[in-house]
Amino acid sequence: MNYWLILILLILLIIVIALYLKKKQAAKNKLLEIRAKWGQPKLQEIDFDKVKGYFEATRPDNSVSDDISKDIDLEDVFAFIDRTNSAVGQQYLYKTLFTPSFLKKNLIELDRQVTQLSKDAEERESIEIELSKLDKKNAYYLFSLFTRQQQTLFSPLVDFYIKISGITILTSFILTLLTDNGVCLFIFTVTLLTNFVMYYTCKSKIGRYAHTLPHLYTLLNVAKKLFSKNIYADCENIDSSLSNLSKIKRSLQFISFESVAATDPTNLLFAIWELLKMIFLIEPLMFIISINRINKYGSDIKIVFDYVGKADMLISIKSLRTSLPYYCTPDFKSSYSNFNIIDLYHPLVEDCVPNSISADEGKGILITGSNMSGKTTFIKSVAVNAILAQTIFTCTAKTFSTPFFKVQTCIKVTDSLEERKSYFHSEALAILNIIKNSTISETIKSLIIIDEIFKGTNTIERIGAAKSVLGHLTENGNFVFVSTHDLELANLLEDDYDVYSFEESANAGHIDFDYKIKTGMLKKTNGITVLESLGYPADVTSEARVVSEKIRALYL
Repeated sequence: MNYWLILILLILLIIVIALYLKKKQAAKNKLLEIRAKWGQPKLQEIDFDKVKGYFEATRPDNSVSDDISKDIDLEDVFAFIDRTNSAVGQQYLYKTLFTPSFLKKNLIELDRQVTQLSKDAEERESIEIELSKLDKKNAYYLFSLFTRQQQTLFSPLVDFYIKISGITILTSFILTLLTDNGVCLFIFTVTLLTNFVMYYTCKSKIGRYAHTLPHLYTLLNVAKKLFSKNIYADCENIDSSLSNLSKIKRSLQFISFESVAATDPTNLLFAIWELLKMIFLIEPLMFIISINRINKYGSDIKIVFDYVGKADMLISIKSLRTSLPYYCTPDFKSSYSNFNIIDLYHPLVEDCVPNSISADEGKGILITGSNMSGKTTFIKSVAVNAILAQTIFTCTAKTFSTPFFKVQTCIKVTDSLEERKSYFHSEALAILNIIKNSTISETIKSLIIIDEIFKGTNTIERIGAAKSVLGHLTENGNFVFVSTHDLELANLLEDDYDVYSFEESANAGHIDFDYKIKTGMLKKTNGITVLESLGYPADVTSEARVVSEKIRALYL
């Protein structure tokens, strides 16, 4: 008998040691994974429907509109800067990127926290390991616990039965054993069978919560660990919120236990636990208790959610900065007298050629350039960096000295057959919206980016309308960047706009771009050269050059 006992103990010891070594190896692998991805964009595809859920549920008035986001490919920019470790951090970063701030002190404090967090690499890695516990697809739904009131899934009668069934079945069982009373046995049997049926009925109803609530338990544990490390000190009420939510943790322990045990259905402990939950309706009872507490402490859950999300975002910003060839923190001017940008590049363009530009109050920027010369990429990079400056306090430039801006764009206009809108109609509406939101009374002036203004209409009316609109926008104190092929605009707007250009050189029908912005109007055009390089007949391209020179002489 002693030999069997020793053998059983030995087997248990081996299992414990194996589990310990497995856990230690998993922690080592996670650390290696975190180190490998430092300074690198994520490789996996992003499910934006899930990522933007928190932003959409709490969208503020000053957020970046969907049209502007599409114009400057802001979701692609997000995918590049996203180095977060958790679903919570990813959602928090998304919301931050789409919600520019106009408070300089808040952005400077953000920068200080990024710098402070990155001083100790070992400490930062331990934080990333904690955050990675929330890198689960169901963690994307945590925000729903505090952005809307949670509804009870049971009628008052069922709710009451669930609360008393555990006591009833336990009492009737004990009385049956002690008194051998048939009534007690009947009550025990009926209650037991009812609980089995009700357990599976309730389980199907609370399934959607059973996936989210375990992650709330994890969120609270992660927040407690981060708070003990004092990663940043400006989170209001985090201590009291964690204290309030400790009550929820006690009821959530039962739900989170299943999320771990269920990963191995052959586990004997899981089977025993499942049986106990059925007998005493533990899961429905814990659900009722948890939902009531969630509704009561929703504001505390949001504080903890934001606390964890911000910690992850700070790490992501530092990882981004590490990966960039160079970057700067913006210098926000208190007045709208001028701005100055040195060696700006687009973060999504590989080996992007940097460019510099400056402008004074009341002066817009008119950029002429040939096809594919880089003018659209440049004006997009200005808009992207204006948003990066006012969200994550990081610019892909050597100097980015500007006032605070509302960013407004008109770049990727499309027609709409469903709404019976022509291209020009859609473009005109987009620019009208810019005019309405860029009046002289606006406290925060606009940075307005327009690509090929009014290209949906004829040349004469396009130039006339463009001249009047662009003049109106600068008169109201806005900074305007507009690209155009219409060289006539440069002459008409010479008092209101500084003119720049992107040019190229043509050699034996081959076009070379240097992608460098230059002062002054475009001196060479490449439209006909492109036709020649594609093999258009010589008589066609020759006549095209003669006609274009005649037209140029009339207008320029």
